[in-house]
Amino acid sequence: MKLTITEMARRYVAGDSVAKVAAQAGLRPMKTHRLLVAHGVKMRARHDHRLHRESKAGLPPARMAELYNAGHSVEKVARLAGLSATSARRILVDNGVQIRPRLLRPGTPVEHWPFLPAEMAARYRAGEHAVSLAALAGVKVAKVREVLVALGEPLRSPLGTPKARLADLRFSPEKIAELYRGGDSVKELALTLNVSREMVRGLLLKQGVSLRGRGGQPSATPQELVERPHEMKRLYRAGHSLEAVAEATGSTVTIVRTVLLKLGVKLRGKAGSRSVEPLLKDYPPEKMAERYRSGSSLEMIARESGIGLHKIAELLRRQNVKLRDTAAAMRQPPAARKLRDATLARRYTGGETLIEIALAAGTTVAVVRRILRDRGVTLRPIEAILALTEDEIVALYRDGKSLEVIAGRAGCSNAPIRSILQRRGEKIRSVRDIAAARAAPLRLTEEELETRYVAGAALSELAAAAATDTSRVANILHRRGVKMRPRGATRQADDAGVAIPPAEMEARYAAGQTLIQIGKLAGINRARVCAILKRRGVKIRNRR
Repeated sequence: MKLTITEMARRYVAGDSVAKVAAQAGLRPMKTHRLLVAHGVKMRARHDHRLHRESKAGLPPARMAELYNAGHSVEKVARLAGLSATSARRILVDNGVQIRPRLLRPGTPVEHWPFLPAEMAARYRAGEHAVSLAALAGVKVAKVREVLVALGEPLRSPLGTPKARLADLRFSPEKIAELYRGGDSVKELALTLNVSREMVRGLLLKQGVSLRGRGGQPSATPQELVERPHEMKRLYRAGHSLEAVAEATGSTVTIVRTVLLKLGVKLRGKAGSRSVEPLLKDYPPEKMAERYRSGSSLEMIARESGIGLHKIAELLRRQNVKLRDTAAAMRQPPAARKLRDATLARRYTGGETLIEIALAAGTTVAVVRRILRDRGVTLRPIEAILALTEDEIVALYRDGKSLEVIAGRAGCSNAPIRSILQRRGEKIRSVRDIAAARAAPLRLTEEELETRYVAGAALSELAAAAATDTSRVANILHRRGVKMRPRGATRQADDAGVAIPPAEMEARYAAGQTLIQIGKLAGINRARVCAILKRRGVKIRNRR
């Protein structure tokens, strides 16, 4: 133990947290807590999360209580409010709502229900709906409907009848239109009626109601959104997907979906229920087989034809086309590459890296690696192509640099750096060591940090001067009430903190390397590499 119990108590009373005191003492937080209690220290109470929970909720507590009392479960109320079930339950209890018992286990005998099926049928006949009966009985709605059907009770439509009472929360389409014009949203009506929003939207459109847009503003008509809305409707009903309709009409998927909903078209699910016959007229199976034999993948054919992968595979098998397995597909046919296999092997044995060869061949590193292994070429260890030597890696780690920082400067992942350090006999720092280092005294006082930051110094510069990390410096400034500048407001010099000069970055980018590859070699992120190149007048290539 690095601190005495008296010193631990003094620091805790001064305002340090248990976790911070534990890091300074080299102990676990639970053991530190027990020692403080045994020493007679009065522990601070935990933070009251009640107001925090209610501020995070997407619905006010009164609306949550109304939904729960209408028959919705705690889980559904939590999903609508954007909270966890535990937080939603606590908010309901804090607002005086009596929580119902949980659902009965599947297979529970009917005689063990809170009330018998005959009473359930009588209450349903009197006007109660299946949702509230299921909530009172502690079973699922489907089970209530099953019992009612077994007793010969005719089930009502989810929207009830035109003579439905307002207290039953079951309204006619005319009543729904009246409530919507009165200010209720589609989401609120769907929750009240226990139906989908699409069903409410369709009923309103059939009643001739003009739907509102976001924020209650008047919504644009289909004719205002596109020139040919009924053409989209015809194509979609003919079996085309939203993506195909958008491409055919020169629009986007979002606009197509909005126009179809405004026209009252019921959208298909993600799997779809359309026929592929209209699509096969433009892209017959014979063309699929020809494209597949020439080296195209199933994904490429699917993007071109608009047909699903499983259907394409089925059509290819009907034509006696042998599908490539995963390993063969990952090797990519030679016709789809810019370089032959022999050329790939010759360039690799000549000293080029996998990344350079992949860029020249127009493929990926994984494909190049598989081809070289198939030809019997021994791959070089990753340490041989690192941007740093082993001595430089060890020196950086002893200076306090993390594995992530060193890996970024070396242009590799953390695993090779860890292997090199272990081979050189370096002890890898644990989480406790890192926490203790962060709790160590700073080389600069908090007043000096604030003065330098207000004068224009960046967080990274202050962290380097104080021998700590940027997050600790930011926390100190937050605690002192300093208004933080947005990220990027303090621009560093192009050659500050980079492993390779900007001129070399420009040359590597012109040679075909990507921003991510250059960032790994320079020890910086992609965004800063992009900013440096733009300031040097380099035109950034499109990702595609």
